[in-house]
Amino acid sequence: MDVGAKAELQRQLLALVAEGTAAAAASSTDVDELVAGCDRVLVFRAGKTAAELGGDDITPGNVGSYH
Repeated sequence: MDVGAKAELQRQLLALVAEGTAAAAASSTDVDELVAGCDRVLVFRAGKTAAELGGDDITPGNVGSYH
């Protein structure tokens, strides 16, 4: 996906979330995107939940430590 399309998708998702709609995102490579746009992050390893992070606990270091 090109940078412009990705930015537009993020803008639309954030607009929906601001209206109260739930959204889910997945990424195996862009931790900064998850940190910036998520209220809750579930980290999976070997098909199982390794961590559930929320609020100020959602940091690149915390997400990466379970990855």
